[in-house]
Amino acid sequence: MQREIIFGYVGRVAMRYSAAEDQLWHKHGRTVLHPKDAFDDAIRNGMDEEAKYHYMYMYSSETMHFFKHVDTREYARYNRVHRNKR
Repeated sequence: MQREIIFGYVGRVAMRYSAAEDQLWHKHGRTVLHPKDAFDDAIRNGMDEEAKYHYMYMYSSETMHFFKHVDTREYARYNRVHRNKR
């Protein structure tokens, strides 16, 4: 049985990755959280409330959350203050 990981939401479509692909992310120090948790952290750490509609969550590291602007494709990063647990 293949385990699927939900990576992020683009519009209403969920992107999914296999367990093997998920292991590659962890190998490089990247983790994937629930997007709501990452956005909540980012807003607490300086992301404008309106900006959440213009960025998509990409991944997290031990200390940062990474987002990409939907139009310009520029990355933004915000401190990850605590470990989100869902």
